[in-house]
Amino acid sequence: LSSSWLQRFKEHWSIGRLKRHGEAGDVDPKVVQEERERLQRKLLSYRVPDIWNCDESGLQFNKQPAYSNVKKDDGKVLAGVKLDKVRITTFYTVNADGSEKLKLTVIGQAKTLHAFRR
Repeated sequence: LSSSWLQRFKEHWSIGRLKRHGEAGDVDPKVVQEERERLQRKLLSYRVPDIWNCDESGLQFNKQPAYSNVKKDDGKVLAGVKLDKVRITTFYTVNADGSEKLKLTVIGQAKTLHAFRR
């Protein structure tokens, strides 16, 4: 089956998608570019294996979808909602050439994370 019938159905009934707008931060692209260039110059003084990156990621439970299928209507906007705070946060650390990786770390505020209680 193709999805063309769905597209025709949505067009016939004027069904579209709206993105849920919630928290947003203002970032000046010029400042971001300047800082990237400054950081690149600074990193030139280090060997590639000595440059490390850490990043976090999270798995949220009971999160509301960002999009919703609705009947098209000019000016229609979905209101943002308070985000559910129940989540598992993971922390990844690796050096720039990938020769060393630290173990995955799970970060939480409770002794037993809510997601692991069952």
